[in-house]
Amino acid sequence: MSDSLLPDFFETDWGKRLGLLVLFLLILLTLYTVIRIPLVWYADWRLAHAETKKMPLSQANTAQVEIMALPEKHLFGKITVSSTKNLPVTSLELRLVGVIHSDKAGQSRVIISSNGQPGKVYGVGDTLPSGVKIHDVTSNGIVLENGGQLEKLPLQRNALIFQGLPKKILNEE
Repeated sequence: MSDSLLPDFFETDWGKRLGLLVLFLLILLTLYTVIRIPLVWYADWRLAHAETKKMPLSQANTAQVEIMALPEKHLFGKITVSSTKNLPVTSLELRLVGVIHSDKAGQSRVIISSNGQPGKVYGVGDTLPSGVKIHDVTSNGIVLENGGQLEKLPLQRNALIFQGLPKKILNEE
């Protein structure tokens, strides 16, 4: 065994050549880095101190309108509800008093009573006092958006109970 710090491989001709090649590549990488750093710093300095171009007022207003409309855009498309039977019934203290359903978008109206208060008229997109948003109106109820989750509030219909004809009418026959 050798007393040298280098392994035996680097004492051969090929080992010495490989060691010199690695040393040469490290020197080239170091030189590239030393030259590249000031160039990148200079490009960053120029970018930071560059004058900003001012947009014409009409383009600035258009850009501002588009930026303001971004929250209303839907990245993956708008949720459409084809069937409400799989949606959970909301646990909020709301009562659907009436539905005026229209096939035309945005014309449907509902009357909702919350916490035993008199009913108020709402449309699609309106936010209820509890913070829940009306997502859709169907002929049998409404779909609510509660914290990003869709829930339904069905229209409660009482069954009609027929008790027969009044006695006065029966006696006259």
